[in-house]
Amino acid sequence: MANRYWVASSSGNWSDTANWSDTDGGTGGFSIPSSSDATYFTSGGLGDCGLITDASCSLLSIGSAYTGHLDANGYNFDIVGNLVDRGRVSYGSGTWNIGGTFYLRGGPNTNLE
Repeated sequence: MANRYWVASSSGNWSDTANWSDTDGGTGGFSIPSSSDATYFTSGGLGDCGLITDASCSLLSIGSAYTGHLDANGYNFDIVGNLVDRGRVSYGSGTWNIGGTFYLRGGPNTNLE
């Protein structure tokens, strides 16, 4: 398992390796997250992130310091573990499979209707 950090300073897409680092605020050029990677959006990358294909990761954490926006654009997203969303995600019409707990703005959300 690896850690992947979104480091884009302007809008970009999930599938571009230039937008991913192995350290918070580090240099891009690392592989895009896979189902075995923990994925973090922090103040180290403030650009919006858009999906252009289905995506997966082991953990998805959208920190409160991330001021960008993650837009699923109707694609499917598989998260093996937890999803922590501080209110910065557009889920769209795709299917989101979350294997762990869904935390919305810090608290667990068990009623998604």
